[in-house]
Amino acid sequence: MSGRGRKFFALILLLILAGVVLGMFFLSEYHPGKSVEEYTFKAEQIGQLSAGDPVKFNGVKVGKVIRIDSAKDGKHQIQAQIQAGVRIPVGSLVRIQRVGLMGERMINVVLSSNPKYVSIGDTLEATSDEAQPEMVHSASMSEKLEDIRTSVVAIQKDLRQISRTEPESLVDHNVNHDAPRRAIGVK
Repeated sequence: MSGRGRKFFALILLLILAGVVLGMFFLSEYHPGKSVEEYTFKAEQIGQLSAGDPVKFNGVKVGKVIRIDSAKDGKHQIQAQIQAGVRIPVGSLVRIQRVGLMGERMINVVLSSNPKYVSIGDTLEATSDEAQPEMVHSASMSEKLEDIRTSVVAIQKDLRQISRTEPESLVDHNVNHDAPRRAIGVK
């Protein structure tokens, strides 16, 4: 390979390496030059929430959970990084929610219309939808599916039995079916 061919090959390798490095930054959500601010949320129940889960404002991702600690008062302290410049209005609702069929967790902040904002670094109370049954427990989920399957099989059996029954046996012979016709004068 000539000297010119080697230089071209080295240039191609450097471009591929740069693309891989930039791709890793993109996938890791690291954005050089982009600053973040930290907020703390407190909640009694957090379910399966963990570091790395998204923080959304009205459904739009603006940050992520970076750490969860248990406080002395029995509540969980959740540290989250939010994009700098994105502010939380006073009176906004902070909810820990389940999303998707597998029960992925996120923090969703439903923003209020208050023109005053919470100070950066403040601690906000969060509520959890943990009162709803978890779908991630595979044992209870498989039990529910088995109950549904059993019910469907029983319904199928009843329908087969009804369809085999002679139509004549479904008629109540003790009822005078001509009585309504005679009452209105139809023969």
